[in-house]
Amino acid sequence: MIIRILFIVSLLLSKSVFAQEVKIIASQNGLMSSNVNAIEQDDLGFVCFGTKDGLYRYNEGRATRIEFQEDQQGSNNIKSLHVTSTHKLLIGLNLGGLVEFDLQYQK
Repeated sequence: MIIRILFIVSLLLSKSVFAQEVKIIASQNGLMSSNVNAIEQDDLGFVCFGTKDGLYRYNEGRATRIEFQEDQQGSNNIKSLHVTSTHKLLIGLNLGGLVEFDLQYQK
C-alpha cells in the first residue's frame, strides 16, 4: 500500500515539474500561415517559424513576418531552420538553396 501511494505521489510531482505552458499562435497573433514546416529559437529567446509563405519571428505574443531575401523572386517556402553560434539563421528552402540571415542585424 505504501509503495502504491509513493508511486502516485511521484507521478503527481513529475507532472508538475515537467508541465509546460502551451500557447496557440494564429493569425490573431500575426502568424498568417497555418502550415509551419520548421521552428527554431535563438539565443535571445525569439522563436522563428518557417512556413510555406515565409519567415516569422515570434516574441511577447506577436509574430512578425521577416523579409529574409533581398531578391523576392525566389521561393519563400521554408523547409528547415537552424541557428548558428554566431547568431545567424540558416534557412533551407523547399525548392533547394540555403539563405543566411543575420538575427542580430536583421539582414
